[in-house]
Amino acid sequence: MKAKIGTSLILLSLLVLTGCLTIAGLIRGEPDISGYIMDEGVHEILVVSTEPADYSETGGTEEFYDAVWVSRVTESTEIGDYVEVWFDGGVETSYPAQAAMEKLEIIEPDQPQGADLTESEALRKALAQEPFEEEVLTVMSLSYDESVDEWTVELRNTNSYEDTTIEVEDE
Repeated sequence: MKAKIGTSLILLSLLVLTGCLTIAGLIRGEPDISGYIMDEGVHEILVVSTEPADYSETGGTEEFYDAVWVSRVTESTEIGDYVEVWFDGGVETSYPAQAAMEKLEIIEPDQPQGADLTESEALRKALAQEPFEEEVLTVMSLSYDESVDEWTVELRNTNSYEDTTIEVEDE
């Protein structure tokens, strides 16, 4: 009987410890957030996911985009870069959330055949064309039309869910 209780306590302790390690970010695997850099500050970047989470089954929103102000950024990044970020420590749960960077990887942007700009450069130009004050935006699509030598950038406001389409000349 004591052996069963002891074994159960050890298994329970291992489960709790494993959960805590995962939450604390000590077990590294998948990044904590992947998305485009949509804004920047001094040693911080705003990363917004492009894939929505559905929290409607628990009373939340059906279309929620993670957005995090990532601090302690030491890598050279630019608005428009697609990045994967691992956090160091906890996350402040505001919107956008706030977290310190442990690791950051910039994903090489696509450059369609015939295009002069990469996806990142097209997004950077689109964001520079419009005055998006205090808005958290996500990228719905980035597409290049070789026949008119133009990019179409579709953005969504993550609070109002209003969509904006911006045309960018490929130059």
